[in-house]
Amino acid sequence: MTDFAIPTRPATEGAVARAAATVKAVVGEVRRSFAEVSRMRREAAERYPFVQE
Repeated sequence: MTDFAIPTRPATEGAVARAAATVKAVVGEVRRSFAEVSRMRREAAERYPFVQE
């Protein structure tokens, strides 16, 4: 008799879930960054209407 556990799921399952969570977090950060840039641009346009791009 051995003390080794028999894996009941593939070894890659956890890695795929972690990779998906990482991608989701990165996409969320990028989205927040773009929203912040947009907000800052809007505020700057209100504050300095004489500056044009």
